[in-house]
Amino acid sequence: MWSDVLSKTVSEDGYAVLQVLVPAKSIESSKDEWCDHLGWRGGLGAGATYEALVQRFGDSLSGLIAEWVMDSQSYPALEMLKTSVACDPECALVSPYEYGEDIVFEARAYVLPTGKLSSVDPVELSESDLGAGEEDVDAMLAQIVARYADRIAVNDIRPVRMGDVVKVDSRVLRGGKPVDAYSRTNVFLKMEPGAMPSQFLEGVVGMLPGELREFSFEAPAPGGGNDIVEYDAHVFMHEIFELQKPDVTDTWVQAAFPGMTSVKDLRAAIKQQLAEQASGGVDTAVDEALARRLQADIPAALVEFAGKCIERDTRKHLAESGSTFNEYLSQRGVKEAEFRSICQNIALDSLRQTIALDALFEQLELEMSSDDVNEAYKALTSDGSLGSKVDYILDGKMRIVEDAARRGIAHRWLIETMRIV
Repeated sequence: MWSDVLSKTVSEDGYAVLQVLVPAKSIESSKDEWCDHLGWRGGLGAGATYEALVQRFGDSLSGLIAEWVMDSQSYPALEMLKTSVACDPECALVSPYEYGEDIVFEARAYVLPTGKLSSVDPVELSESDLGAGEEDVDAMLAQIVARYADRIAVNDIRPVRMGDVVKVDSRVLRGGKPVDAYSRTNVFLKMEPGAMPSQFLEGVVGMLPGELREFSFEAPAPGGGNDIVEYDAHVFMHEIFELQKPDVTDTWVQAAFPGMTSVKDLRAAIKQQLAEQASGGVDTAVDEALARRLQADIPAALVEFAGKCIERDTRKHLAESGSTFNEYLSQRGVKEAEFRSICQNIALDSLRQTIALDALFEQLELEMSSDDVNEAYKALTSDGSLGSKVDYILDGKMRIVEDAARRGIAHRWLIETMRIV
């Protein structure tokens, strides 16, 4: 055995901590093979140090450590986190390393805690839980009315404010050269997040009709990428308009929506549409309702890590779609710190739902069959062939499949027993 687990512990801050001993003789006996694998054809030398070889050994341990963690009760939530696969400072030798000394590596994985439900009664959902309550109807009706708003010129001389519609000429330069992506001529611009970069809108706020204003603002470089660059803007304000929304009356409904005779008809149609959309939201609603019953202590470090995973995946998706993270933030009118806070909240909700499903399975003493495991495996993998499944088992990943199967069983029980009140 070329390595041994020295200890497995769970720290108070939610880590599974493993220490692994690699005897010096293991590194010594395989160093030539490793040098060839790493392309160090001449063996250890000035550019291929023993220190680098030891670090590569540590990196190679991450897969084995993940298996050891999954086989224990300390199963890592979301994914394996290699906070450090590095020599323990009390056991490692100071660089340059010498032969003949055993080395200890340490790895950490976040642990998904257990919890308890205050009740395992069937979930009751209201129309509001499903997004089809009266307040949801009000919100959609407001959106519809806004689309029918008229632009009314502001007669009184007053400065531009957010929410206005303005008619402007804007000439934007970067390094003295025009930037077509941000330049406009005699166009209507709605003063709301996403219409233009946030700093540009801030520069327009306070302008008066007939005013020419020059200012600088920062925004993403056109054409993609995450670079933020500075621009010079020359903006001329033609007119300021306010949006005047129509009064929601039976007469307005009859004119705007042929076939409907009253506001009551319109609200009923909206409610029906929301109810149809809500049928697809039941899965999330029952899990959220169950999570509200959860009693569990979720470490802040785990929530922070899960939030960072959501942010990382968002950035990756944006890059693949040709968008930039800064454009994404600008379109939604949020700062980076606000976005991180949103990710943390999403992560906490997701963790609570996962832990609640685990608790429901245990407290109801539900049972899991081999068919349930097979279905979960098919859902988690794109290739359900026997060979791939064998590899999955050998890689120590069946714990992930079994966890998914248990949560699927608990979720199905929620769906089958839920009541809408």
